[in-house]
Amino acid sequence: MTPMLRSSLIAALLTMCLASAAFAQKAVRAPAEERSHASTDPLGEAQQRVEFARRTSEQAGDRVKQAERVLKEFDAEFQSARKQLDQSALRRDAARRDLADAKSKAAVASKGYEKESAAFDRLRTTGKNGR
Repeated sequence: MTPMLRSSLIAALLTMCLASAAFAQKAVRAPAEERSHASTDPLGEAQQRVEFARRTSEQAGDRVKQAERVLKEFDAEFQSARKQLDQSALRRDAARRDLADAKSKAAVASKGYEKESAAFDRLRTTGKNGR
């Protein structure tokens, strides 16, 4: 929220609070004749309703703008997280390939060891019998 928009919004909210407090105070303290006279003025009542509707509309518009800003922030955060997730998935896939390659090489090495070990045992056994 820009500083100018924030200060305008604060000023508008302060004005509304003060106006509503003054109106409520006048309605409570006004003599019965004034209250009944004010309530019979259709033009004044209509003007108040229009002003209330205008303020309500402005507040709703401000809420929409704020919600749009928040959504944009979360979208950016989400995209960043998605990018990080995609990068992690690529690293995980590379690690899986490395693991499969290492297992394959280990299996080949194990078979080679078993073959050489068996040959050594045959040679050793044959060597003892030949003496």
